[in-house]
Amino acid sequence: MLDQIHVRMKKILFFVRIMKKELEYTKEQLESFINHHMDAVIITDLEGQILRVNEAYEKVYGWKSHEVIGKNITI
Repeated sequence: MLDQIHVRMKKILFFVRIMKKELEYTKEQLESFINHHMDAVIITDLEGQILRVNEAYEKVYGWKSHEVIGKNITI
């Protein structure tokens, strides 16, 4: 019984490690897309709070990221 639990735990941990690597890769790809996109990119949460802007946003709107992150955008 304990051997079966041990085997299942190993499988779960293996799966978690794989998923973590895949998530890290996806995050890196998204970061690269946002950072290198020529258009202004602004990311907000569902309530409109600014979570992230890219360099193009800073150039277009004249606001640095640290000045707008955490602020609420109104549409």
